[in-house]
Amino acid sequence: MPAPQDKDFVTACGRLASQLSISIASARRKVDLVAAREGVRDADGRLLIAQRLLLESQGVSAESR
Repeated sequence: MPAPQDKDFVTACGRLASQLSISIASARRKVDLVAAREGVRDADGRLLIAQRLLLESQGVSAESR
C-alpha cells in the first residue's frame, strides 16, 4: 500500500502541474528528481522544492507574456 501523501505537498504538485500543463504524476516526478539531485529526502524539503518550482514557472510564464 502506498504511503499517504502530505496534503500541502499534493496541493503544491497540483498547482505546479496546472501551471506547466502536465499531469500531477509528472509534476511529482519533477519534484522528486530535483530533490534527489539536491539530496533532499524529507517531506518538508520536497514541499519547499515544489513551491520553488511553482514560483520559478510563474516567473517564466510572466516573462513570456
